[in-house]
Amino acid sequence: MELGQLREKWKELVLKGHFNEAEVLYWENMHEISEKTLIKKVSEMGMSRYDWLIIPAGLEKRYYILLINALKPKKVYFICTKEFRNYFLDFIIQKASLKREDYEIDDIEYSGMDLAEIYGKIKDRFPLFEGKRVAVDLTRGKRIMSASAGIMASFFGFDIVYIDEEWIDEIKRGLPGTETLVRVRNPYEVFGELENNHATYLFNTYSFNSAAILFRDLCKKVADPRIFEIKALLAEGYDQWDAFNYIAAEKKLEELMGKLRQYGIRFEHAQIANNLAVLKFLANLKPGQKFEENLKNEDFVVHLLIDMYLNALRRKEVNRQEDSITRLYRLLELISQYRLSTHGITTSQPMYSKIAEIEIKYGELTKKLYGTERIVPAEIGIKDGHIILSLLQDELWKGKSFDDLKRFLGSVRIRDNSIIAHGIELIGSKAFVQFEGIARDFLQKICSMTGNSYETLLKNTKFMKLNS
Repeated sequence: MELGQLREKWKELVLKGHFNEAEVLYWENMHEISEKTLIKKVSEMGMSRYDWLIIPAGLEKRYYILLINALKPKKVYFICTKEFRNYFLDFIIQKASLKREDYEIDDIEYSGMDLAEIYGKIKDRFPLFEGKRVAVDLTRGKRIMSASAGIMASFFGFDIVYIDEEWIDEIKRGLPGTETLVRVRNPYEVFGELENNHATYLFNTYSFNSAAILFRDLCKKVADPRIFEIKALLAEGYDQWDAFNYIAAEKKLEELMGKLRQYGIRFEHAQIANNLAVLKFLANLKPGQKFEENLKNEDFVVHLLIDMYLNALRRKEVNRQEDSITRLYRLLELISQYRLSTHGITTSQPMYSKIAEIEIKYGELTKKLYGTERIVPAEIGIKDGHIILSLLQDELWKGKSFDDLKRFLGSVRIRDNSIIAHGIELIGSKAFVQFEGIARDFLQKICSMTGNSYETLLKNTKFMKLNS
């Protein structure tokens, strides 16, 4: 008898309520045809073999046998009621040729069953599934079981599958031999929500390299990778910038702007343009070039000082206070180098002969500060630099008192005694606030002295934050 004739006979038996006869007809004459048809369809889908197939099982056997034999998973996990275990499981195991080591099973009392209990059972088994290719079947099963399994599948990134078929409404059954496997693409895979959220978190906490890797990975997974390519370029650019590789950062952001024009994507064009304008100045510092060689380039110096300050604040924001102090220390050192250069003094090989009585004044001031008269240094560090600037009545120190100088040197001394400077102390929050306040005050003064807006420079130099 042909499949079409078998179907009509089967349908007629069901309509008349002869359910046992219909089932016998199916298993003796129709199941093998249905199974071969489904196996062929699944084979044509080119799906890789699953390590695990999770079946939230209801009082059903036909679909589970079809699914197991079509997918051929390495192992099967049944979560089911006691009724399924007692009356259906053995038949399925026999028809699917499962050995005892090929499956795991958990049963739950149907009465009082809830989402949390089912989820808990599956979660306890998670070590079996971690790092494996897993499919979750939602073809049949108690609604609450399927809902729990579906939530878990979405959260952990498992595939969701079910068997679809031609439905005969008058008998409320699917037509044997029309079964098709449907793979429901996980929305977290299609749109990359989970990885995007994680990558965005990494980006916004300044782990730019890790964020870039995740964004690049998302480019390979999602249907439209353009926005993730944009985010990857931004992360790569900021990663270079954060490490003071200004030329490489400029190239990345220029590539980003080109992609934005090409794709026509709405993004933070204005801030990227502002960042690029800043990088045009910062890129004057070539690899291997000393800061001193650019001291006469006022625009470069001011932009570099602002960038160093923001670099420090980024580290403070993510609780890397010691790293932040290091950058603020370097900022104050750069400020002294810059201001001393305006008086014709280089910090590496200072020439004092052109400055009247500087050696005498330095000796007198150091005796007042330290109790011992010192000679002018052969190489000027941060403390000596600002001492000399105060003696020269530089614009930076004009109006400041001897006590202001002492407070400044005290703050620097706290840093010198810290672990990052080979000391044994950690810098406390109060000391950090004081040190950062000194750096900010000097920076604002330099912006005013050079005719720059401190607030505008901060805004243009700041790194963007991403929305998920």
